[in-house]
Amino acid sequence: MTLILENVDTNTLRVIESLQGLNKNLHIKISKDISTTEKTESNSIIEESIADFLKPENYAVFERLKDK
Repeated sequence: MTLILENVDTNTLRVIESLQGLNKNLHIKISKDISTTEKTESNSIIEESIADFLKPENYAVFERLKDK
């Protein structure tokens, strides 16, 4: 799972870092300055996620669940 957070305040950042203590397999990378390569990678992940969501079979499931 990939979670991308931008403009996170310090209190939220502390909570996120504390989650690492709960699961040793969780790796958190914190960077104040995102490089162009990372921005491109982030954008490609976002685009892939949106494309996956818009597939008819996935969108249909969302629509059914949304009405409940």
